[in-house]
Amino acid sequence: MRILAVTNLYPNPKQPHRASFNRRQFAALALDHDVRVIAPIAWTSGLAPQGARVESGIISHHPHYLYTPKVLRAHYGHFYQNSIRPTFHQHVREWHPDVVLACWAYPDGWAAVRLAREYRLPVAIKVHGSDLLTLTPRDPRYARTAEALAAANTVIAVSNNLREKALAMGAHPHRTHVVYNGIDAATFHSGPRDHARQLLNLTDPAPLILFIGNLLPVKGPDILINALARARDAHVPFRCVCIGQGPMTRELRALVDRHALAAHIEFRPPCPQEQLANWYRAADLLVLPSRSEGTPNVLLEAAACATPFIATNVGGVPDLCDPAALVQPNNPAALAQRIQHFLTPATRPTLRPRFTPGSWSDSARSLATVLERITRKQHAAAA
Repeated sequence: MRILAVTNLYPNPKQPHRASFNRRQFAALALDHDVRVIAPIAWTSGLAPQGARVESGIISHHPHYLYTPKVLRAHYGHFYQNSIRPTFHQHVREWHPDVVLACWAYPDGWAAVRLAREYRLPVAIKVHGSDLLTLTPRDPRYARTAEALAAANTVIAVSNNLREKALAMGAHPHRTHVVYNGIDAATFHSGPRDHARQLLNLTDPAPLILFIGNLLPVKGPDILINALARARDAHVPFRCVCIGQGPMTRELRALVDRHALAAHIEFRPPCPQEQLANWYRAADLLVLPSRSEGTPNVLLEAAACATPFIATNVGGVPDLCDPAALVQPNNPAALAQRIQHFLTPATRPTLRPRFTPGSWSDSARSLATVLERITRKQHAAAA
C-alpha cells in the first residue's frame, strides 16, 4: 500500500524526539509499505515550513499550521485543512496514495477526512488518548471530533478504554478497532541498574524517581512535584529526574523553587531512545501522574526494562498494570503515600504486569491489516 499519514504527532527539525511512538510505528510499517507523512508545524513555533525530509525511508513534509491560538477552536479543523491542502494535493496528484491515516482526532482527523473525500480515498483515524478523553460535550472541539469519528472509514484506538470512548462519541462499532503500540525490544530491556547509572554518570545514592513525558497539564507534572514536596517532608530520600519539554517548564521550575525542592528535582530535555532506556534501567521508580491517558508508551517501555512504576487510574492505564500501582488522579497526598510505600523495602508491593507489549513490527502488521481492509472495500465500491 501507499499510505499517506497526516499528523501533528511526528518528529520535526525543532522537536526531533516528538511522538517517537509514531516514528517507530511508521518505520516498521515502511518495511512492507510505502509511507509518506504530512506533519504540520504550528506557526507559533518560530520554525519555518520544511520541505521534504527523509528518515528511515519515509518522506515527510512539514507545512505551517496557521491557526488562532486559544480561540475559535471549533474552527481549527478548517485552519488545519487549509494549511495542509497544497501539500496534500501534491501528494495525491504525484504519488496516488491508497489510504490516508490521520493520527489524532481533531483537527488532524477531521481535516484528513474532508481532504480525502475530495479524491474518494479511504481514511483511518487513529486516536491516542487525550484527543478524546479530555473532551466534554461543552468543549467546542467535541462536536467536530464526533463528526470525524463518524465519517472515517475506520477508527483505530490504542486501548480498549479508548475504543469505548470513541464508540460513545459516535464511531461505528464494526469499524472501530484496537491496535496497541509496540516497543523496540532491542533497546528497551532489563539490565543491571548499577551499570546504567554508571553510563549516566549518576553518583547520588538516593533512590531515583523518573518522570518522562511532555510538560503539559494533562501529564500531571505539577501533581508529581506537589507529591514530592510531601514525600520530602515525610523524610523520604529521593532524587527525581524529569525528562521532557513543554509549555509548563517555567511554571514547574517556579513550583520547585516554591517548595524548596531544587536539590531533589532535575529537569532534562528529551533524549535519544538508547539513552532513555538507560534512564529506565537506572531508576528505582517511574511515576506517571497523568490526568488523562490512552495507552502510554512510557509504561510499556518501563515494563520491558523491569522498572517499577506508579500511574494514575485513567484511560487505558489499568489494562497495563497491577492495581497496587494505581492511584487516583489529581491527588498529591495519595501519590506521595504510594511513592513512600514503593521506596520503603518493608512496604514495597510485589507487582505483576497485566500486559506484555509486542514489538513495533507486530503493531505495524496489525495496523496494516486494518488499513488493507478499508482499502479493499473502497476499491470494491469504486469498481
